[in-house]
Amino acid sequence: MRMQFGPDDEEAFFAARDDLLDRFAAWAERAAPDADPGLMQFVLDYKWGYGDGHLGRWITADLHDLLIDWFPRKVTLDPEEVELVVPTMRAFLGWLDETGLLDPASDRPAALRATLERLAPRFPAAMDDPSRHGLAKSFFGLLQAGGIDLTDQDAVSGFVASFNQLPEEDRKRLLSLPGEDPEPVDLPPVRLPAEAELADAADAAPAVERLRRFTAWVGDGRKLTQKGRLTLADGKALVELLGTGDRIDPLVGDTTFRTRSSAELPEVAVTFTWARAAGLVRVVHGRVVPVKRAQSLLGRPLDLWARALDGLRQLRPDILDGALLGSFLAEDVESLVPAVLSAMYAGDEPVPLRVLADVAWNDVRGAYDLAAQPSSLTSTWRRMVASELDRILQYLELLGAVERIPAGSPPEPEPDLDLDLDVQLPIATRYLLGGEAMLDVGFRLTALGTWGANRLLRDLGVDAPVIGDLAAADAATLLARCADYNEADCQAEFEGWCEARGGKAAAAELAGLLAVNDDLGTRMLGFQALGSAGPAGVEAVRSLRDNPQLRPYATMWLIDRGHEKQEAVDPEMAARMLVETCALVAATDGPAAAAELLIDLGPPEEQAAIVESLWRVDSPHVGATLDALATAHPHKQVAKAARRAAFKLRSASRRS
Repeated sequence: MRMQFGPDDEEAFFAARDDLLDRFAAWAERAAPDADPGLMQFVLDYKWGYGDGHLGRWITADLHDLLIDWFPRKVTLDPEEVELVVPTMRAFLGWLDETGLLDPASDRPAALRATLERLAPRFPAAMDDPSRHGLAKSFFGLLQAGGIDLTDQDAVSGFVASFNQLPEEDRKRLLSLPGEDPEPVDLPPVRLPAEAELADAADAAPAVERLRRFTAWVGDGRKLTQKGRLTLADGKALVELLGTGDRIDPLVGDTTFRTRSSAELPEVAVTFTWARAAGLVRVVHGRVVPVKRAQSLLGRPLDLWARALDGLRQLRPDILDGALLGSFLAEDVESLVPAVLSAMYAGDEPVPLRVLADVAWNDVRGAYDLAAQPSSLTSTWRRMVASELDRILQYLELLGAVERIPAGSPPEPEPDLDLDLDVQLPIATRYLLGGEAMLDVGFRLTALGTWGANRLLRDLGVDAPVIGDLAAADAATLLARCADYNEADCQAEFEGWCEARGGKAAAAELAGLLAVNDDLGTRMLGFQALGSAGPAGVEAVRSLRDNPQLRPYATMWLIDRGHEKQEAVDPEMAARMLVETCALVAATDGPAAAAELLIDLGPPEEQAAIVESLWRVDSPHVGATLDALATAHPHKQVAKAARRAAFKLRSASRRS
């Protein structure tokens, strides 16, 4: 059996790979039932695309490169799958040795087994290490390098809108991301629909329906050609059954081009490959047959959708048009899918294809020596990267994960090209004709896409919270995690937390925490959370008025909600609230923000009179407030009053 393949032997490699996988799966079913033969597709793809191309020749260095570098960089797996990689690899090497397929130039089987044992505990850690991941980091780094606070939705949206206006040199600088990897990003929480709504959206996704119909069509099995393709007759039948839009026997001018192979029906061919990658069907002895244990997925649309998203990442060359100039991104589809979803995750505004393509191009140019290439050629290559990225986005659209936002009318091709516009031009050709305007289309996530992106981000080790995640947390964790949330997200999280506990238990836990915690931020958030506890929250706040430190907060809370009259606030209480509010704002948003709070209190002379009396307030935060106002208040009279009050505070402290 032929086991070695060069980079141009694509068709022969895929045929041999599938044959090996089928034979190994049959052996593993009786000899290594704990192995997962499906994982070996990644291993064989690595050996052909990144190794020496010999599927039966293995040395210890291959194993180290595969498990510690390539898998963490290129492949995302569930924790259960991670645990199966080394045992499956051990079984595969044993099978190669048993069947005589292990090349004599390989290291001894005992040495290979010993290496796997040594790498086994390191492999899960490498898979969990975000610094080893591929292109997804570049998207986060792009936003960070632009100085964007990802917890600020307006800032993210503004960045997306303005990035394309930067000079090219600045864009290159931002995208190059020199030096150390960026710090891990804490993304803002997202709101996800109920599971039933997500399931309905998944059920309506064209790709899900296409995969479901294809799997049902396979039935008990369908015969394939010698090259492992669907027969032409079956391919033609699937065009109508699946609604792929593939053209059979296309007419160009006066000439009919006969369709001679199902490979000439690209959407049918992709559906076949996609169903295999999603684990719905497999190839056995020249036939495509259903995977029995996966058939229950057909009635669980959300699980089927998740499997389809994972399968999409494995398609690689199958979804890219490399006929014109080859493919730049074929080997990066695995990382590009989560990367593209990640780039759209944090912002409300559509992300232009231009921005996504620039980041992908930055990753590509690191793998090629472009210095000696003419600018006209590199410009064409950049368009090719954009076209391939758009192709990936088309399948994410088919999956219902993203929606395309048109940027005006598409450009018309040059009139003298004598093109039949009914012909399905390769996407790369359309980009070369379309010019820069093709890059202005925008993309944003659907609710289903946000759910899928969140799932992938968490798999990559990114902190990607969802509203409702904290329902089972204790009160201290709830308030600590919500400290960086905006007001609406806080409120939603508090309501879910109180509902999960019941109003009485939630109010008691929050009140108990406030009674022993003197952190201003926690105090403010704690009282806000009590507002979601219903009548029990009101009673808890009334009880907190017995605490001298909390009495101003409790009183203001009751007044704001109509449970007390304004007369319940005395001057001392109002002054304390002013001091502690200013201190909190100064600590979180800076002294200037604290100074702005005084503007509504009246003209500068009235502000100065209030500030000068603050030194008498019984609060440990008086000094911080006066220092902030002294340094940041824009009116000299008020700033001077703050300095005088601070001096009096220090003098009183010395006397006591």
